[in-house]
Amino acid sequence: MAVPILKGLCKIAIGGGALYVSVEQGIWGSSFDGSKTMNKLTGTLQRQDEYLRQIPSTEQLASNTRQSWNSGVKWTFSSLARGPEKAKELGSQAADYVSGSMAK
Repeated sequence: MAVPILKGLCKIAIGGGALYVSVEQGIWGSSFDGSKTMNKLTGTLQRQDEYLRQIPSTEQLASNTRQSWNSGVKWTFSSLARGPEKAKELGSQAADYVSGSMAK
């Protein structure tokens, strides 16, 4: 019963906080206040231009995603293909271990 109330209060707090910050930044004020806010935001983005240039392009992200996916698929199927050989090897090791334990 308390969880839905807490969820509702959290949603109201997040919405109220967003509204408070936007009012404090002057978004809902005069055009002069909005202009100051826009200049401040633009200045912040210009200083972070170096970081923005380091973000990979969508083509790079798509290529990396395809490569990662393909390597995962290849690894999975090569592991499945080696499964019978590995099972035989592990069975042989287990038989050797058991026979060695009984010989002592």
